Amino acid sequence: MGILSKVICETKLPIPWEDFSDKENEIFSKVKWDEIDFYTSSFFDYEESALGLNIVSSYTISEDGQFYKSLKEYKFIENKSGEMIPQEQDAGIERQDFTGEILFWKEIMEEKNDYEVSFVALFFKGELKELNLDGWKKRSNKERKAAEKKLKEEIIEERNERESLWSKIKYPFKRLALIFSSLIKWIIFKILDILIRIEVWIVK
Repeated sequence: MGILSKVICETKLPIPWEDFSDKENEIFSKVKWDEIDFYTSSFFDYEESALGLNIVSSYTISEDGQFYKSLKEYKFIENKSGEMIPQEQDAGIERQDFTGEILFWKEIMEEKNDYEVSFVALFFKGELKELNLDGWKKRSNKERKAAEKKLKEEIIEERNERESLWSKIKYPFKRLALIFSSLIKWIIFKILDILIRIEVWIVK
C-alpha cells in the first residue's frame, strides 16, 4: 500500500441509484460528486521539496476523461490557539500519460449510517477508458460517534487544564526551568568540546 493521494473525478460516476432507499436517494442526490476528494493508494507517489516540505499529489479525472496531476505543498502554521495546522499551497499541474488501473474510495459519514464507496478507473496513455463501481458498503456509525465523543471530551478536558489557574501559575516556572536546563546543556557541551580539543592536542 502506497502513500495516499487525492483524486477528484469530474467525469460522471456510476452511482447505483437503483439500489438506494428513498432516503438514501435524497441524501446522495445532494452530494457534489465532482468536488469530492477521493483517495487512492494505487501507486506510490510521494516527494519532498528542497525546503523539506512534504509534497502530496492530487489528481483530477477531467469531465472529458483526461488525467491530470496537481502538486501541493504542505507546511505547518501555528494558529492563534497555538495549534499547528497544515496549510496547502499550489505547486503546479501537469497532464499524466498514465496507463493502468486506479482504485479510489471515499467514506461518507451520515447521521444514521456511514458509507464506503469505491470506484475503479482504467486509463490508457492518460485517457479514461472505463469507470466502474467497485463497492458500496453501508455500516453502523455507533463506534465512530463514540470515538468522536471521547476525543471531544479529551480535548475539552485538556483545554480546561491548560486554562486553569494552576496551569497559568506554573507556566512561568516551567519556562524558567526550560531555560535553565538549556543553559546547563550548553555549558556541558562546551566543556566536552574543550576536553576533546585538549585530548586531540595531547595526542598530536
